[in-house]
Amino acid sequence: MYTLEVKNIEKTFSAEKPLKSVNLNLASGEIGCLVGPSGCGKSTLLRIISGLETAERGSVKINNRMVFDKNINMPPFKRNVGMIFQDFSLFSHMNVFENVAFSIKKGSKATIKKKVYSILECFQISDIKFKYPHELSGGQQQRVALARTFIKNPDILLMDEPFSNLDVSLKDKLLKEIKSIIKSYQTTTLMVTHSMEEALKMSDKVGILKNGEIIQWASPYAIYHRPVDKFTADFSGDTSYIHARLINGVLETGLGKFDFNDKKYSDGEYDLLIRPEDITVSSEGIDAKVLNKEFMGAYTNYQIKLSSDDKILIKLPSHLNFSIGTNINVTPDFKHFIMFPSEKT
Repeated sequence: MYTLEVKNIEKTFSAEKPLKSVNLNLASGEIGCLVGPSGCGKSTLLRIISGLETAERGSVKINNRMVFDKNINMPPFKRNVGMIFQDFSLFSHMNVFENVAFSIKKGSKATIKKKVYSILECFQISDIKFKYPHELSGGQQQRVALARTFIKNPDILLMDEPFSNLDVSLKDKLLKEIKSIIKSYQTTTLMVTHSMEEALKMSDKVGILKNGEIIQWASPYAIYHRPVDKFTADFSGDTSYIHARLINGVLETGLGKFDFNDKKYSDGEYDLLIRPEDITVSSEGIDAKVLNKEFMGAYTNYQIKLSSDDKILIKLPSHLNFSIGTNINVTPDFKHFIMFPSEKT
């Protein structure tokens, strides 16, 4: 059973339609991430699920309960949805304890205090319970906002760019912690982010949103290694493409010829997707020349040119320090082939 089911959601603004027949689902405890360019409808979809905006058609079901369709539009406070916004929306006149306790509407003072102290401990913010939002770091504010949401025991959690205002080092640490907490509570979560790296690290399912449509909804592995189109491939990581020709079960490329019997591809011209990690340096292999390099610490990005004139990006351990202009030999290490119809005319 799915905790969140979104079916055929459509929404129009003036002459534009930011959402076109959007479908997605999440099982209990799953984390899903929506990624895509600015203005593609990611945040609008979250607001529709939460009840803050209304779709023109489609349906939303939360915990097997219909909250929106052509006959129902349940108000936000009845949907039992927790939502974390980009700015965290903490009450500036309340300290941490009061901000978190604000979400509890019933119970004695002793019961409320016990619940708040318990969740403050879980989110590792017990030591700042009497501080006010302006006294907190960005990471601390994030934890307080999440604690205030989790104490309500929401059926689903919606997060809109929750890490965008944090510096890189804090973001990575907090992302791991928040994922661990969400998984420990088994809270079904849908997050919007512009960062593919965040989505791949955080989620069980990733949705690629383009022009108001989810063009692929799949595991992070499938999004990266089995993209349905070039847009998804390019959005999910570094890519290079080389021309390939398939003839009678043989794939001819600038990296050599390969036996190829995948029946979903017919004979013809293709663009073969190359990920940087698909290429290794070897003593024997295809001749190539280093055109450019970018030192990244643990690894170095190289742009190389093959003897076929194809240019590709490869990623190598940084101790393999090749100079620009160096001739090297490379070997493809394909676990599988992903090809798209050639764009060459």
